[in-house]
Amino acid sequence: SLKPDDKLYDRLHRLLATAENSLYSARGAAIEEASILVQQRRMQLEDYVLADGGTSGGTTFLSAEEAGYNSENIDGYDRPAAEELIRWRLWQRTGGGLMVELGSHQLDASGIFISAYHNDGEKKHPLSVLVAANRPLFPNDRQVMDHVACVFEYAGKGYDPNTSEGRKDKIGVQYSTINGNGYQGYGEVVYGTEGTLILEKEQDSQLMRGDKASRIASKSGGGGPSLDTQASGPAQKAVDTGGPANVSRGYREQEEHWAWCIRVNPKNKDEALQPRCHPKVALADAVISLTTNIAAHMGDRVQFKDSWFDPESDDTPEFDLQQLPNSKPDMSREMYEL
Repeated sequence: SLKPDDKLYDRLHRLLATAENSLYSARGAAIEEASILVQQRRMQLEDYVLADGGTSGGTTFLSAEEAGYNSENIDGYDRPAAEELIRWRLWQRTGGGLMVELGSHQLDASGIFISAYHNDGEKKHPLSVLVAANRPLFPNDRQVMDHVACVFEYAGKGYDPNTSEGRKDKIGVQYSTINGNGYQGYGEVVYGTEGTLILEKEQDSQLMRGDKASRIASKSGGGGPSLDTQASGPAQKAVDTGGPANVSRGYREQEEHWAWCIRVNPKNKDEALQPRCHPKVALADAVISLTTNIAAHMGDRVQFKDSWFDPESDDTPEFDLQQLPNSKPDMSREMYEL
């Protein structure tokens, strides 16, 4: 813990006091620059206390290691425990990377579409996943990948694992996420036999009829860039999807329904009345995204097990997949031991 005679601690306090004095005397354009420096000095002091523990501003902090974070040598890089805490998104144990940050949400969306296609009231889970992941952009001071590309297989309406013909009835879902390139933002494209549905950032939607559309214009008719899908064929207009003019990004509806469930079913007497994103839904999304990370680490195609999606089951993908002949001995320790 920090002591009154800690030289670095005292120096950080002096630097902060100097920056605050400069801000007090700054005028005009210099005020913004002085404000940034004060904020930087405060964060340096907070990070120091966070790393080594001690007292700051009347509050006593545990050190990062005392709080359960680890110091570790990763590919020749000595990572202190405080870095796992501060840069938690970059480590598999505390973050999970692009598949957790983005993939969990968008694979949930693809599952909604496929469940609607089956129209039997059940949420559909993938059968398998094949992954290609790499890190060409950022250095080896992290574990998560820059780019993840996946192919998932879902069951079609006539899927039957017991017959050769039934095993062919599958739905393919391709998903990729790229760190360092924001082209097109995020969204989903659903390719059907009678048309194509394009959803962008949960709010803008276009429905393209037929298979010969050569240009897709924006819904608002603006002069933004368009997508040329093929050089031949007549231009085709987007069809109005008939949805509401003003829609949210989905979180509002989820939170409103959650609050409504608390109000009308406060003691959970009606087990059928659950929030739309109830624990079983959350478990499924976690299993999909974390299993995809394991598949990327293994470099192999992974078959999903139904028991992984069952809250009452003790089966987990990291344990089951570690038993396979091609699993890596360090897989559980390095990536998934919580």
